[in-house]
Amino acid sequence: MTRRVDVSATDTATVTATLKRRTGHLRVLVRPWGSIYIDDQRRAENSDVWYDTTLPAGPHTITAHHPALGEKSRPVTVAPQDTQSVVVDLREQ
Repeated sequence: MTRRVDVSATDTATVTATLKRRTGHLRVLVRPWGSIYIDDQRRAENSDVWYDTTLPAGPHTITAHHPALGEKSRPVTVAPQDTQSVVVDLREQ
């Protein structure tokens, strides 16, 4: 936040601000299916549909886990007021 305040040498000024955390939307799909972890926190178990969530803007790590296919992690950057969609295919090398 930037605010310009003009104050004379003998005056006092108070500036008050309430800042909101910037967030974005993330959609994750695991193929063929699997558990979804975001920043090491399990968000969905054995999912084969889109998982939707709102996260603080910035970098995050998505990890998909399947009991037979293993796991795959990838970084994602969530942009403020935007939607990021990620498909993690555990069958790909």
